[in-house]
Amino acid sequence: MVWLVVFCVLLLVAGLGIVINVNRLRFARRVAQEMRALVAQPPSSEPIPAPVELPPPVARYRDLAIGARAPVHTLRVQHGGTFRMKPGAKALPIHGTQLFTADPPGFVWTGRVRMAPGVWIDVRDMAAAGEGSMRVLLDDTFPLADARGPHIDQGSALRLLAEMVWYPTSLFDTRTVTWSAIDATHARATLRAGNGAVSGVFEFGPDGLPQRMSAERFMDKGERQPWSGVYRDWRTVAGMRVPTCEALGIGFVPWSPLGQGYLTGKLDVGTTFDPKTDLRAGLPRMSPANLEANRPFVELLARVTKQKGATPAQIALAWLLARKPWIVPIPGTRRIDQLEENLGAVDVQLTPADLGQIETALGKLEVHGERRRAYGRKEHAGDRRNAVTTAPRAAPSPLVRVASVRRCPRRVAAWR
Repeated sequence: MVWLVVFCVLLLVAGLGIVINVNRLRFARRVAQEMRALVAQPPSSEPIPAPVELPPPVARYRDLAIGARAPVHTLRVQHGGTFRMKPGAKALPIHGTQLFTADPPGFVWTGRVRMAPGVWIDVRDMAAAGEGSMRVLLDDTFPLADARGPHIDQGSALRLLAEMVWYPTSLFDTRTVTWSAIDATHARATLRAGNGAVSGVFEFGPDGLPQRMSAERFMDKGERQPWSGVYRDWRTVAGMRVPTCEALGIGFVPWSPLGQGYLTGKLDVGTTFDPKTDLRAGLPRMSPANLEANRPFVELLARVTKQKGATPAQIALAWLLARKPWIVPIPGTRRIDQLEENLGAVDVQLTPADLGQIETALGKLEVHGERRRAYGRKEHAGDRRNAVTTAPRAAPSPLVRVASVRRCPRRVAAWR
């Protein structure tokens, strides 16, 4: 009799495991479909109006944040961090992915909160065409929430407005965002989304960059309550000033820190890549013209190499390691000799004078060619735009922009 009970329990657990895994795939597929639908929305047919006069703190922020940078159309961010179910609750680990679009403005975010071994909560939050929705599932199977309505619309739009600082060109598209003056350090931003609009107050610090955004947001009980978030650790990323992760104690992982082999100095205009086996084939930055145009970066590394008695690859990695202790480059290789060479970067000591010399030289150089293809390209009313356009996935300086960065984690729980 005991063995029959054990067998039934095992059968039940196995069946539940199969159901959960099937539902996990369904959830991921549905989120992917929502992301594709978000990108596929046609851009606004409204012409871009002439520049308008901005409140003084906003005008200063615009000059600092984007300068003359071209608008960002789409942005995908991967993040880690912690999440609290309510104030004072235990901080739980969370990992997620978020896709933003600028025209029309919207986002789809999905995150997974680990509650215990084998127990997790998946959340999908989105804002599109002025409508928001949130879906929450336990183990991808048991629904905990599926919320829609005016209050969710308002909350999702406020979140979108607050997170536009990660692609700040969208904050100065007057078709969707307008600014009104308050005083020398505060200004109100109003985001027009669909048939509605939301507003929040941005507070600007002595450096001219936003340090806080606050608004009144509908919370769980259906009442408007004060809601705010803090911006910290600003850095230059892909020609924009954006808040990142130092103050939050989160790591920064540069992907392909040797520029897919380019910064080793072993690639030149005669280098060819097999399109069947080498992902570099067809990448704009790896075209013969751009390989030649970006040569000054390799020459800069060669000059430092002579001073330090190291290889160009070791100098490039040592430069990343010397910038911040939480920057962890992960160079990839299939060869033991290259692995040993890369490990030698930890023995290269770059002094503050060395770093200053490198930074000064980098400031005079320009990166040529996009680091990757434009996947998922769409055509809308004569306007060509990328379904994957990198912004915070690029890196904080020309040298790392050549190397390319896969992700800059951030903590979205601050906005939840």
